[in-house]
Amino acid sequence: MKLNEQITQLRKERKMSQEELAGVLQVSRQSVSKWESGNGIPDVYTLMQLAELYGVGTDQVILTNGSDEVLNFAFMVYGKVGGALFPEISYGFYKVFGDLYHIDYTEIPLKDDFTIDADDYIGKDKFIVIANPN
Repeated sequence: MKLNEQITQLRKERKMSQEELAGVLQVSRQSVSKWESGNGIPDVYTLMQLAELYGVGTDQVILTNGSDEVLNFAFMVYGKVGGALFPEISYGFYKVFGDLYHIDYTEIPLKDDFTIDADDYIGKDKFIVIANPN
């Protein structure tokens, strides 16, 4: 889920209007509208306020240019310890990130019905990457 979708979803879950959220964050309603439409992003201070408002730690908030950048960071950080596992028929950049960072990765074949067998991943002590298409 993209940042703009998360901001919208969390605001609606709390039954807040854009105007109410703007008031809490001390920004304009137009700023909230821009974030929710994907035409702008909150600054770092406002992201910290959103994290507090929505009950998540600031260590759970990451601001990037998109999912490829997040994957890049994840491979850099988590792939170096023990390697990585991901489905054989998967997002093409997984192999690229593995090769780029010299990560020992294993591609796990899908079952005959193209599903993932969780047992193939459990107890392997590796970074597990499973695609969730946008």
